[in-house]
Amino acid sequence: MMGFRRVLSSVRSRLVLLVLIILIPLAISDVAGIVHNTHEQEQRELETGEEFANAICTAFGNYLDRIWSTERAVGSALIHQGSPMPVEAMELLMRTLLPETPVVRGMSWVSPDGVVVATTEPWWRGGYVGDRDYFQRAVAGQDEVISDLIMSRSTGEPTIALARAIRQDGQLMGVVYTSLRVTDLGEILPIQRGGSSAFGLVDREGRVVFHSNHPGLPFEARMLEAHPLVRAALAGQVTLERRYDSSLTHETLMVAAVPIPKLGWAAFSSAPVDEVLRNALHDAAAEVTVLLLAIVLALTAALAVGERMLTPILALEQAAKAVAQGKLETRVSCGGTDELAQVVTTFNQMAAGMQAAAASRNRFIQVAAHELRNPMAGVKGALALLGRRLNAGRPTADLLPLVEVMEGEIDRLSTLLDEILHAFRLRDGHLTVEPTPTDMAQVIHAAVRPLEASAELHHFSLQGVTPGVAWVSGDRLRLEEVLRNLLSNAVKYSPDGGEIGVRLEVSQEHVTVSVSDTGIGVPEEQQELIFHSFVRGRNLDGHDPGGLGLGLYLCREIVQRHGGTMGVQSQEGHGSTFWITLPLSSPA
Repeated sequence: MMGFRRVLSSVRSRLVLLVLIILIPLAISDVAGIVHNTHEQEQRELETGEEFANAICTAFGNYLDRIWSTERAVGSALIHQGSPMPVEAMELLMRTLLPETPVVRGMSWVSPDGVVVATTEPWWRGGYVGDRDYFQRAVAGQDEVISDLIMSRSTGEPTIALARAIRQDGQLMGVVYTSLRVTDLGEILPIQRGGSSAFGLVDREGRVVFHSNHPGLPFEARMLEAHPLVRAALAGQVTLERRYDSSLTHETLMVAAVPIPKLGWAAFSSAPVDEVLRNALHDAAAEVTVLLLAIVLALTAALAVGERMLTPILALEQAAKAVAQGKLETRVSCGGTDELAQVVTTFNQMAAGMQAAAASRNRFIQVAAHELRNPMAGVKGALALLGRRLNAGRPTADLLPLVEVMEGEIDRLSTLLDEILHAFRLRDGHLTVEPTPTDMAQVIHAAVRPLEASAELHHFSLQGVTPGVAWVSGDRLRLEEVLRNLLSNAVKYSPDGGEIGVRLEVSQEHVTVSVSDTGIGVPEEQQELIFHSFVRGRNLDGHDPGGLGLGLYLCREIVQRHGGTMGVQSQEGHGSTFWITLPLSSPA
């Protein structure tokens, strides 16, 4: 008995017991956390799927509106003084205005009795569509009509038709309809999902119009109307299902389906359950492995080192709990160079990384919210003023400036969103460049041209910009984007009347383009930071010049993807010179 008490009273035994007391509840908590994390992983997937499905609805609706607008323009042009144009002229006009997209198969003009009078598909001239539901709805008074999935009589392929009734003084003059290839609908749905995830559209009858992973499904395999999820979505309900047994892919899926009320259709996004949970199970296995390893290491350390290690272990445990509660500034102090000190260092690095990631996320949210609010506020104000002028019966000339203001703000908003999209594509590795033989002199002239209107405020100079001597293998549009950004920054951070110069230099192996200004310059300690995401400089008067702080970050990434380098030489208060260097190439 005394020997047993002596064992318990030893530092090592007490540490072993303490480690077990601490780690066993942690193990139980870890298992519960694994279950909870699995549930959260599923919930996040369903929420992400719903967002994707809503994005599909928006993209598809915008595309349909564009086609209907084109059909209306075509139909109005085809009617001349109450009677149709000659067939040859009709077909020439339709071919001219037909949208240039692989999704569109053809466009036709149908008489009120259902006969195809003119078409961009000559073999279909004289065909009859009077028995088609979409044509009958147009005749019955519906101006914009979309068909459910049908089999094309001209090609025998699954297709959908968009019809636009053309009326004059209330009388139906004819119907313009456009047929779309359902196998190519992915071209107008610019949504990308990873792995085996999929998305698509279902028509009013419950047929799959488009499936991103199986665009070429046979017509007879597309019917899903019998499933409750499909019926609920077509009835106007947003439906999320954790387990859906697909008759198309023979997989168990997680599916989000949302209605498209204007069409009576539904959009869906799906992901295999196994794929969704694979990461969660992998994380669970890693957590269990780490936990078991921690138990073994802790027991070994307790027996080998003694009570000296108890204090830092408890400190590490408390710090881990604090970080788990959101206190990311928590750090642990531990001297020495042994394994525990390394664990503490790794923990501190992890906490610092999490803190930096959270700060970056918060900074992005704050900057994006601020910058996106400005153009939206401008549009809102212009709309309010436009409404008042309309109510006051002001002439059109008084309304056009407000329309131009709104267009400018929308362009500004689009630019901000493009920057965000490019940044996320870079992060995910989806931003690509398409290199072709490119003359950097032409790239420079194209980038400088939009800024020529600023000549009264700034002095521009081009040095060495001679066409045909500086060829690189590059994506011309991406390189123009880089130079436009550098020139725009030079204008932003230079006083009125400042000098801005562009120099092109060619060596045996490289092409160097530099943009210099006489502006405020960049402090030495910030010259590397400005190439990071969401880092912005300040203008001469100390005010924020706007932007998300993504421009230089995107520029450097684009240059590096061309095999080049980018940097800056600057002295605070004496201007800056930003340069890019690209490998020299041949013109062919």
